[in-house]
Amino acid sequence: MGTLAASSRTRMHGRDSNKRHADPSELTPKKSKPTPTTSSASSSSQVTAKKLNAPGDNDAAKLLMEHLKPVLKELWDLDEATHFHKFRKPNAVSETGDALIMKEPMDLSIIGVKLKSGCYTTPWRFCEDFWLMWDNSWLANRKGSNMYKLTSQLDKAFTDLKGPVMERLGYCCANRLSYTGLAIECDGRTRCRIRWDTPYMTCIMPGLPASLAKKERWNFCVPCFNTMPAGGIRASESDPRIIRKENFEKTRNAELVPEPFEVCKLCARSWHRICANYDSRVFTDGFTCPTCRQELSIPKPINKFTARQLPESELSKHIELRVKTFLAEKKSGADVIIRVHSVQDTKLVLKEELVAKYGHRGLPAEIPYKSKSIFAYQTIDGDEVCFFAFYVQEYNENSGANNQRRIYIAYLDSVNVFRPRTLRTGVYQQILLGYLEYAKQLGYIMAHIWAAPPGNGDDYIFHCHPPSQQMPTNKRLQSWYRRLLEKGKKTGIVVGFRDVLAQTYADDVLSPIEMPLFDGDFLPDVIQYCIDPEKEPAHPKAVVQKKRSKQKPSKKTKPGQRLYARLQKHKDDFFVVRLRPEDEKLVPTINDPDPATERNLVDWRENFLHHARDHHWEFRSLRRAKYSTLCLGHALHTGTGRLSEFTCDVCQAAAAWHCYDCKDFDLCDACRKTVHHPHALVKIDSNNNNEEPSPATLNSLAILEHGSSCKTVPCTRCGSVKKLIEHGKRCPTRSTCYVCMNILQLCVLHAKRCKTPDCQVYHCSYIKDKQRRMREANSRTITDDFIP
Repeated sequence: MGTLAASSRTRMHGRDSNKRHADPSELTPKKSKPTPTTSSASSSSQVTAKKLNAPGDNDAAKLLMEHLKPVLKELWDLDEATHFHKFRKPNAVSETGDALIMKEPMDLSIIGVKLKSGCYTTPWRFCEDFWLMWDNSWLANRKGSNMYKLTSQLDKAFTDLKGPVMERLGYCCANRLSYTGLAIECDGRTRCRIRWDTPYMTCIMPGLPASLAKKERWNFCVPCFNTMPAGGIRASESDPRIIRKENFEKTRNAELVPEPFEVCKLCARSWHRICANYDSRVFTDGFTCPTCRQELSIPKPINKFTARQLPESELSKHIELRVKTFLAEKKSGADVIIRVHSVQDTKLVLKEELVAKYGHRGLPAEIPYKSKSIFAYQTIDGDEVCFFAFYVQEYNENSGANNQRRIYIAYLDSVNVFRPRTLRTGVYQQILLGYLEYAKQLGYIMAHIWAAPPGNGDDYIFHCHPPSQQMPTNKRLQSWYRRLLEKGKKTGIVVGFRDVLAQTYADDVLSPIEMPLFDGDFLPDVIQYCIDPEKEPAHPKAVVQKKRSKQKPSKKTKPGQRLYARLQKHKDDFFVVRLRPEDEKLVPTINDPDPATERNLVDWRENFLHHARDHHWEFRSLRRAKYSTLCLGHALHTGTGRLSEFTCDVCQAAAAWHCYDCKDFDLCDACRKTVHHPHALVKIDSNNNNEEPSPATLNSLAILEHGSSCKTVPCTRCGSVKKLIEHGKRCPTRSTCYVCMNILQLCVLHAKRCKTPDCQVYHCSYIKDKQRRMREANSRTITDDFIP
């Protein structure tokens, strides 16, 4: 599957609480339109941030007032700002019908008094009071109302006015920045998603301590909640506790995580971490803001964890040379780096029903293949940016008669940050054609592509695409691939291509098991659909030659007819590409020169995508793409970017501290400083070179083993694990569900260590049987087949 180059509001803390009102005569009303402030102010070289951040310094207060008063005055003079001159106490209930819970009143008069009296120690405090004022208005007014829109206009006007002032003071910006809001999972039977900024119903089991409340929370979207029985539902199949309908309360999926700040070690200015493109793991000498570096002529620190410094492979050299040749022909100086991040030998494990049905006819239980992940980077303004990635599967001569010498482009994704924009599509095409050319030289004969764009709000590889990047429709994506393959024909890389239905007719396929099968592809499900519960047809070819019906086939329909009927519906989504002539006699033996390179973070696209979500590696703008690439490079070099089995109970970041009293409570370093917990917390060993599981991992394994025999309800030790197992039993998207993947990773780790025959731990016997011949590095391969 592939895609073509295909700010939030959050409250901040630490506001001053002076509630006196200013005399309006101090700010002479004057009607004007919002324009950026151009008052004569000192340049950034004349502004000493040490004064700005020195508490109680009269010079600092005067300096701030000199820069900030024009901003306040221009906002005050706007006709639209009249409503904000003095705070008006709203009704107890907002226009939306929800109870109003305002942190504190705020208006322009209060801000004027605080500015005049020197209460603001930094310009960020000044911004925070404006944001509080906007928050109060948004909270009290219905979204879409005139007042709500007016507040949004004033918020933008304030940012436009304040931005140049903040830059003159040596700061990064005046923007209120938060990470993108994410959907959360509904606990209803359909396991749907609760989209961002939509209402939902939530319930915490009464009587639980605060440390366990997050793990014992049930969330239902409004449609699923409306279908819930009046008497409530059971917590799970193994937990008889009843979650009563009246215990649910309505809330909104509107929680945002603010972007963190970094404080300059020289001047104490606060910069957004992403604005500064700073990661303490990469730059270990501490944060020095760009303003100080410019004023003091301090060189930019060297990043030792770039993609360019990762090892090259023969495949990456081939693709990179092709791309650079194309850019040289276009007289472009764009610097592109191609790296193959993972090369691993793995297997496609077929469903037991398929093997039982067709095993005697030669259908193997497992099909070996080689999985590769290829990422492309561009150096923009001195920083690397990852802009393109795709995952491929390579089936050599030992992959069975149907799959041998075939490659499958499984997932493809891009971020439209490449420069120049006019060459973006050309570079994408050269990367893919370079890969097809290399595979052809190795000896592969056929290539398969599934051209299916992601659903609305979904991502394939990169987390959060730019808002300006429109995901293509099916027709547009298919057209894009046709143009790519036509170009491949003109250059001699591609011999020809067809849709999957035409190829199936050309190959005279009589039975579903004659089709090539790929991991994660559409065809294994089609074949599962085609299984006839009765006997195989005596003359399947005759069935195929009949006229295909447009009606849904019944259970009595022959498997061959079902196959062709299903392929007819999806024929335009699948391309079958011939790389070598059909009559070629001397095809070289496939001998891949690139050694196996396994990195847990990028071995599977689900690993990378979910890790990016957990750690806010977003690609929705060039600014965030640079920072995410910086973190990705460090993770690839050090091996620290693997999926965490354990995350912080507060913010879902990687856990660093574990509570052995609660048995199932973890915190990250940041939350440990702000969250009070009644028990002692123990540091989790994060040494990735240690092959023995960490204490936290061993503890979670103990909880899993305990939960397999525990009959206590409720059990505070294993309750959350039981809930995850119940989720896995009924989840319809197990192969891509992050929750299922995490619990199954733990089950796989248990199975590798378990020596007990007929072990009762969830899936232990099943995993040991299926994975007994797989290497330890492949133990995190999660598919639907893990859950019978």
